Amino acid sequence: ERSRELERSDPLMQRALTIYEENVLKPGCGFTMQNKATFANGRPDLTARKVIEAAWKEWCRPKNASQTGEESFAGICELTLRSAARDGGFLIRKVIDPRANRFGFTLQTLEIDYLDDNMNEVYSNGNKVTMGVEKNRQYKTVAYHLRTEHPQDMMFGGRIYKRIRVQAQEIIHYF
Repeated sequence: ERSRELERSDPLMQRALTIYEENVLKPGCGFTMQNKATFANGRPDLTARKVIEAAWKEWCRPKNASQTGEESFAGICELTLRSAARDGGFLIRKVIDPRANRFGFTLQTLEIDYLDDNMNEVYSNGNKVTMGVEKNRQYKTVAYHLRTEHPQDMMFGGRIYKRIRVQAQEIIHYF
Protein backbone atom coordinates (compact mmCIF):
# COMPACT_ATOMS: atom_id res chain seq x y z
CA GLU A 1 0.00 0.00 0.00
CA ARG A 2 2.91 2.30 0.73
CA SER A 3 4.28 2.08 -2.80
CA ARG A 4 0.79 2.72 -4.22
CA GLU A 5 0.53 5.86 -2.11
CA LEU A 6 3.94 6.98 -3.40
CA GLU A 7 2.76 6.41 -6.96
CA ARG A 8 -0.24 8.67 -6.30
CA SER A 9 1.61 11.44 -4.46
CA ASP A 10 5.31 11.45 -5.34
CA PRO A 11 6.41 12.78 -8.77
CA LEU A 12 9.74 10.88 -8.46
CA MET A 13 7.95 7.56 -8.00
CA GLN A 14 5.57 8.35 -10.86
CA ARG A 15 8.48 9.16 -13.16
CA ALA A 16 10.47 6.09 -12.08
CA LEU A 17 7.57 3.80 -12.94
CA THR A 18 7.03 5.55 -16.28
CA ILE A 19 10.72 5.23 -17.18
CA TYR A 20 10.59 1.55 -16.22
CA GLU A 21 7.61 0.99 -18.55
CA GLU A 22 9.18 2.92 -21.43
CA ASN A 23 12.44 0.99 -21.19
CA VAL A 24 10.83 -2.44 -21.12
CA LEU A 25 7.92 -1.94 -23.52
CA LYS A 26 7.77 0.11 -26.66
CA PRO A 27 5.20 2.79 -25.72
CA GLY A 28 1.67 2.02 -26.95
CA CYS A 29 2.57 -1.27 -28.55
CA GLY A 30 3.19 -3.99 -25.99
CA PHE A 31 4.52 -6.92 -27.96
CA THR A 32 4.32 -7.44 -31.68
CA MET A 33 3.89 -10.79 -33.34
CA GLN A 34 5.63 -12.05 -36.42
CA ASN A 35 4.32 -15.44 -37.46
CA LYS A 36 6.69 -17.94 -39.05
CA ALA A 37 4.18 -20.42 -40.52
CA THR A 38 5.69 -22.73 -43.13
CA PHE A 39 4.55 -25.53 -45.38
CA ALA A 40 5.71 -29.10 -44.65
CA ASN A 41 8.57 -28.61 -47.13
CA GLY A 42 9.84 -25.59 -45.16
CA ARG A 43 8.68 -22.87 -47.58
CA PRO A 44 7.05 -19.84 -45.92
CA ASP A 45 3.25 -19.91 -45.91
CA LEU A 46 2.68 -16.22 -46.59
CA THR A 47 -1.12 -16.50 -46.60
CA ALA A 48 -1.25 -18.23 -43.22
CA ARG A 49 1.18 -15.68 -41.79
CA LYS A 50 -1.03 -12.79 -42.89
CA VAL A 51 -4.21 -14.41 -41.54
CA ILE A 52 -2.62 -15.26 -38.18
CA GLU A 53 -1.03 -11.84 -37.77
CA ALA A 54 -4.31 -10.10 -38.65
CA ALA A 55 -6.16 -12.26 -36.08
CA TRP A 56 -3.52 -11.41 -33.46
CA LYS A 57 -3.90 -7.71 -34.19
CA GLU A 58 -7.69 -8.03 -33.83
CA TRP A 59 -7.43 -10.01 -30.57
CA CYS A 60 -5.12 -7.34 -29.08
CA ARG A 61 -7.93 -4.75 -29.22
CA PRO A 62 -9.66 -3.89 -25.91
CA LYS A 63 -12.94 -5.62 -26.78
CA ASN A 64 -11.10 -8.94 -27.08
CA ALA A 65 -7.97 -8.79 -24.94
CA SER A 66 -9.47 -7.80 -21.60
CA GLN A 67 -12.48 -9.33 -19.93
CA THR A 68 -13.87 -5.88 -19.19
CA GLY A 69 -13.33 -4.71 -22.78
CA GLU A 70 -11.47 -1.67 -21.46
CA GLU A 71 -7.79 -2.57 -22.00
CA SER A 72 -5.90 -3.52 -25.12
CA PHE A 73 -3.21 -6.18 -24.89
CA ALA A 74 -0.63 -3.37 -24.89
CA GLY A 75 -2.50 -1.78 -21.98
CA ILE A 76 -2.53 -5.09 -20.09
CA CYS A 77 1.23 -5.40 -20.62
CA GLU A 78 1.79 -1.88 -19.32
CA LEU A 79 -0.51 -2.45 -16.34
CA THR A 80 1.12 -5.72 -15.30
CA LEU A 81 4.63 -4.35 -15.73
CA ARG A 82 3.80 -1.36 -13.56
CA SER A 83 2.07 -3.62 -11.00
CA ALA A 84 5.13 -5.85 -10.79
CA ALA A 85 7.38 -2.85 -10.10
CA ARG A 86 4.99 -1.17 -7.67
CA ASP A 87 3.34 -4.12 -5.88
CA GLY A 88 5.90 -6.89 -6.35
CA GLY A 89 3.69 -9.00 -8.57
CA PHE A 90 0.49 -9.48 -10.54
CA LEU A 91 -2.12 -12.06 -11.46
CA ILE A 92 -3.76 -12.63 -14.82
CA ARG A 93 -6.58 -15.12 -15.20
CA LYS A 94 -6.92 -16.76 -18.59
CA VAL A 95 -10.62 -16.90 -19.42
CA ILE A 96 -11.60 -19.53 -21.97
CA ASP A 97 -15.23 -18.91 -22.83
CA PRO A 98 -16.86 -19.01 -26.28
CA ARG A 99 -19.15 -16.17 -25.19
CA ALA A 100 -16.22 -13.86 -24.32
CA ASN A 101 -15.46 -12.84 -27.92
CA ARG A 102 -15.04 -14.41 -31.34
CA PHE A 103 -11.75 -15.98 -30.20
CA GLY A 104 -13.23 -17.60 -27.08
CA PHE A 105 -10.30 -16.30 -25.04
CA THR A 106 -9.66 -13.18 -22.98
CA LEU A 107 -7.62 -12.03 -20.00
CA GLN A 108 -8.75 -10.87 -16.57
CA THR A 109 -6.19 -8.75 -14.72
CA LEU A 110 -6.20 -8.97 -10.94
CA GLU A 111 -4.18 -7.05 -8.39
CA ILE A 112 -1.87 -9.30 -6.40
CA ASP A 113 -4.05 -8.45 -3.36
CA TYR A 114 -6.64 -10.96 -4.58
CA LEU A 115 -4.23 -13.78 -3.68
CA ASP A 116 -5.26 -14.89 -0.20
CA ASP A 117 -1.90 -14.55 1.52
CA ASN A 118 -3.49 -15.44 4.88
CA MET A 119 -4.30 -18.96 3.72
CA ASN A 120 -1.78 -21.53 4.94
CA GLU A 121 -2.92 -25.17 5.09
CA VAL A 122 -1.77 -28.72 4.55
CA TYR A 123 -4.22 -31.11 2.88
CA SER A 124 -4.52 -34.86 3.41
CA ASN A 125 -3.34 -35.47 -0.19
CA GLY A 126 0.00 -33.85 0.69
CA ASN A 127 -0.67 -30.55 -1.05
CA LYS A 128 0.47 -27.54 0.91
CA VAL A 129 -0.99 -24.03 0.65
CA THR A 130 1.41 -21.23 1.55
CA MET A 131 0.13 -17.67 1.31
CA GLY A 132 -2.64 -18.74 -1.08
CA VAL A 133 -0.44 -20.75 -3.46
CA GLU A 134 -1.13 -24.49 -3.43
CA LYS A 135 1.72 -26.84 -4.35
CA ASN A 136 1.84 -30.62 -4.59
CA ARG A 137 4.46 -32.91 -3.03
CA GLN A 138 6.82 -32.21 -5.94
CA TYR A 139 6.48 -28.44 -5.25
CA LYS A 140 4.58 -27.85 -8.47
CA THR A 141 1.94 -25.13 -8.23
CA VAL A 142 -1.47 -26.73 -8.72
CA ALA A 143 -3.88 -23.98 -7.66
CA TYR A 144 -4.31 -20.45 -6.38
CA HIS A 145 -6.69 -19.45 -3.60
CA LEU A 146 -8.14 -16.06 -4.50
CA ARG A 147 -10.37 -13.69 -2.63
CA THR A 148 -13.63 -12.97 -4.43
CA GLU A 149 -13.37 -9.28 -3.50
CA HIS A 150 -10.48 -6.87 -3.14
CA PRO A 151 -9.38 -6.53 0.52
CA GLN A 152 -9.72 -2.72 0.40
CA ASP A 153 -13.36 -3.08 -0.70
CA MET A 154 -14.08 -5.33 2.27
CA MET A 155 -12.80 -2.87 4.88
CA PHE A 156 -16.03 -0.92 4.76
CA GLY A 157 -19.18 -2.57 6.04
CA GLY A 158 -17.49 -5.45 7.88
CA ARG A 159 -18.01 -7.92 5.04
CA ILE A 160 -16.39 -11.31 5.22
CA TYR A 161 -14.71 -12.37 2.03
CA LYS A 162 -15.10 -15.63 0.25
CA ARG A 163 -12.33 -17.54 -1.40
CA ILE A 164 -12.21 -19.52 -4.63
CA ARG A 165 -9.72 -22.15 -5.71
CA VAL A 166 -8.49 -21.61 -9.27
CA GLN A 167 -6.46 -24.21 -11.16
CA ALA A 168 -2.87 -23.12 -11.81
CA GLN A 169 -3.19 -23.44 -15.60
CA GLU A 170 -5.76 -20.62 -15.53
CA ILE A 171 -3.41 -18.18 -13.80
CA ILE A 172 -0.33 -16.26 -14.84
CA HIS A 173 1.36 -15.32 -11.57
CA TYR A 174 4.43 -13.13 -11.45
CA PHE A 175 6.11 -12.08 -8.23
